[in-house]
Amino acid sequence: MTAQLIAMLALPGVLSAAGAADLRALLAAQARHDLAWLPARIPGRQAKAHLLAWLLDEPATAGRAEPYVDTATDVLRVLIVRSGGTGSIADRPRLATVPRPLRRTLLALLDRRPVARTVDDMRRHPRAWVAAGEKLHPATHAARYPNAAHAFATIRGGNPNGRASV
Repeated sequence: MTAQLIAMLALPGVLSAAGAADLRALLAAQARHDLAWLPARIPGRQAKAHLLAWLLDEPATAGRAEPYVDTATDVLRVLIVRSGGTGSIADRPRLATVPRPLRRTLLALLDRRPVARTVDDMRRHPRAWVAAGEKLHPATHAARYPNAAHAFATIRGGNPNGRASV
């Protein structure tokens, strides 16, 4: 089973809905106590999003997610996967509510990136990021995650309180 999972994570292309379901099933069946099988790099963005969502779903494995987050868009794709999507931004579902601990983890992942790069990533999909901000509440955590809060404020029109400017 681990060999199938590693093979799916190595695929560079887009996941179909069936492929995403298969990957979710393989991850769900995978034990979390030994993660030595994790590949160093995941070339497919959607496959990476599924792995990240799986890692972030448990506090014991959440710390293993950070090396795989290369862009702010990786965080957005995690939200999409957690909401029942395949990881595709084009076909994203309505974003699900995010539990507070995961919210803080995702904001921390965004905060560790250079703010200019995060803003550049967010500008590629501004509507999706505004929706993400409604679930992550970055303004509430601005003191703890200032880079993430600044990036969200910028994407919403530069208003520091996190609300869209009129």
